[in-house]
Amino acid sequence: MAQTSERHTVSFVVRLWAEPARASGESHWRGQIEHVGSGQTTHFQVPAALLEFLQTHFPANVEIDPGIAPPYPDSVLAPGGSPHNTAS
Repeated sequence: MAQTSERHTVSFVVRLWAEPARASGESHWRGQIEHVGSGQTTHFQVPAALLEFLQTHFPANVEIDPGIAPPYPDSVLAPGGSPHNTAS
């Protein structure tokens, strides 16, 4: 029997910005992602938090491969913060 493959489309709006340099002289990247279908929004400071948010909006049988993340370490973005939801 032939397997049928169903296509799922999930849409997001991602915003990225650089926070002004602080005393250390280093700018820090920040981001916000919104799931278009639900309006749920979260802010993030590290790529891992972005991927975690994406994973929550995909079907349970779909796994996001962290190998698709940008080829730079989390430290390129602002370290130390955890994402926080601004809408549910």
